[in-house]
Amino acid sequence: MYTNVKYISSGYLKRTENKCMLGGGLYDEGPNGINKDTPFKKLSPHYHLHLKAAQYAIKDSNIYLNSLFQAVIDSNNKEKLLNFLGMKSCFKTLIVVIDMSSSMGDEIEAVKKLVSDLIKKRNKIDDIVIEFYADTSYLIKHTSSAKEALEFVSRIKTFGSTGKHYTALEKVIPLARNGSRIYHFTDEGGNDPENRDRVTQQLKEKNLEYTLYWTGPTENIN
Repeated sequence: MYTNVKYISSGYLKRTENKCMLGGGLYDEGPNGINKDTPFKKLSPHYHLHLKAAQYAIKDSNIYLNSLFQAVIDSNNKEKLLNFLGMKSCFKTLIVVIDMSSSMGDEIEAVKKLVSDLIKKRNKIDDIVIEFYADTSYLIKHTSSAKEALEFVSRIKTFGSTGKHYTALEKVIPLARNGSRIYHFTDEGGNDPENRDRVTQQLKEKNLEYTLYWTGPTENIN
């Protein structure tokens, strides 16, 4: 970039047909180029501008990156920034799906304890999705705050009859980062086996690991 050699220059030298060139006493190109490596006039003709150029670069880089960070915060999508920077996210989503139908009454406290431990011990987890379901009700909490997730889990109370397991899974899959894991707690087979193949395909497409914690009789698994 050439602005004005009186202020800041990348080494633009007109006589070299608009090509940047190094300059200074050690270079054959002549004194009109620029060498940014030293604080000495003989070696770096524009040495007195090095600090100013660096300060401008730092300031403008901060403005640029902060604007990107703010845009990501506003859109609640950190993946956009990582993709823009050519980086792959190492963070995952912790997803917990809990059947809170009445038949889970004897196990629900143990489930709450286990889920709380998962939240507290999370590693490289950037966001958390908790879903409770029973009958036709689906309650979902999506947060990056462990405190909020723990408070949500603490409010679990069983009610109603068995819900649709695969429908419940289908509601949280879009919220998961690729390669994340879903923990599913239930004691019954669910009422929508017709959706199993479709949901299984969705899990595969996002490379999601699915872990089922079965608390009921094994003959009820489907």
